[in-house]
Amino acid sequence: MGLDTTFEVVVPVYNEGDMIWRVLSELTAFAADNPGFRFLFVDDGSTDDTADQIENYCADNSTLPISLLRLEANRGKGAAVHEGIAR
Repeated sequence: MGLDTTFEVVVPVYNEGDMIWRVLSELTAFAADNPGFRFLFVDDGSTDDTADQIENYCADNSTLPISLLRLEANRGKGAAVHEGIAR
């Protein structure tokens, strides 16, 4: 009898609009080979389109283990990680 283990990875992001598609693509490839992983992106109040891009990617790829938590205001990486862990 094997263990069914899921690892939740919190990925804090802030104004990553220029590179977020590359990151999402790489995580998609990783997730395909490692089904025990889930990724929670925590947008730390970005002022660019980072959160919108992640949201659109998740909508277009709804079966992927990737989700988004938006924070209203920038509070720093530590706060973003803390919020992600709390969820």
